[in-house]
Order: sequence, then C-alpha cells, then structure tokens
Amino acid sequence: PFGLSVAEAMACGRPVIVSNLGGVTEIISNETALTHQPGDAAALAAAVMRLAADHHLRQALGAAARRRAELQFNPDRVAQQTVGIYESTAS
Repeated sequence: PFGLSVAEAMACGRPVIVSNLGGVTEIISNETALTHQPGDAAALAAAVMRLAADHHLRQALGAAARRRAELQFNPDRVAQQTVGIYESTAS
C-alpha cells in the first residue's frame, strides 16, 4: 500500500524510518529516509537511536524529504497524473 503517513511526514520536513517493503519504497530514497528490513526490530531500534543521537542527520533527512515531497506530490502534478489514469482507464 501507498504510505500516506510517510508522504505527509516528508512534506512536513520530518525524517522517516520505514521498512523497505511495498509502496513506501517508491516515495523514499536513501537521502530522505532510513530503512530496515520488515520484522527486524533490532534494525528499527538502531535507526531510531541513530536519529535521536544525530541532529545533523535529522536535519538533512528532513530537508531532503521535504524537497522530494514538494516535487513528487505537488497538487498540479498529482492532478495531471490522476487525469491521465482516468483517461487511460476510460479508453
């Protein structure tokens, strides 16, 4: 499924930690998020501790995430893509 909460956090300039599975991987990059394998609690905990301890990493991930969200999810682009999907489905 698409990660709406991840996209919202990115749009707010917040660093995110996600499992590298599913639709979320389509909206993040190594510059915008920390990732871990699904079900790997130790890796998730390590990522949380890494963000908690590293102010510069939080700032860098958050800024990159916001830029990516602004490009990827701006209203005009989303509207154009939605219209394109409707048009291709209707034909």
